[in-house]
Amino acid sequence: MKKEKTGKADTDTEGFVIIEHPADTGISLTAESLEKAFEIAAEGMFSIICSIKKVKPQKQIRMRISSSPEMGVEGLLVAWLEKLIYLHEIKKMLFSKFDVAIKENKSKKIKLSANVYGEKIKPSFHELYLAVKAPTYHKLSLKKDFANKGRWTGMVIFDV
Repeated sequence: MKKEKTGKADTDTEGFVIIEHPADTGISLTAESLEKAFEIAAEGMFSIICSIKKVKPQKQIRMRISSSPEMGVEGLLVAWLEKLIYLHEIKKMLFSKFDVAIKENKSKKIKLSANVYGEKIKPSFHELYLAVKAPTYHKLSLKKDFANKGRWTGMVIFDV
């Protein structure tokens, strides 16, 4: 399988690295903010699905997701990625740009709103890699790493 990386997840940069996992695949990520972590996770997931560089941000779709305090940011991340897979499958689209805003209200409910940008799949043009079925909770992590300048770090394994 051909894979592309758009960034290195380490202590000096933002981005993701595609990681191997027995029978599955995943990403590790580093980001300056929680919102950016969600954007990078989506970019990483679509880089597993296709050559994201070939996907033009022609159509915008607005999304909203809420999570309970029990779900936390990790549960919200899974819900976000699941919704993107749903849109990808139902609308037959690929996405390449993600603008995420996250707010927590007084009852600790986390709300995500996002604009995602992409285009319809064109098999003759788009380079498709793997079909991602779902993000998993196996080894799922997303946390603020105070030892790493307060950056958000995480890992998501995908069922393919």
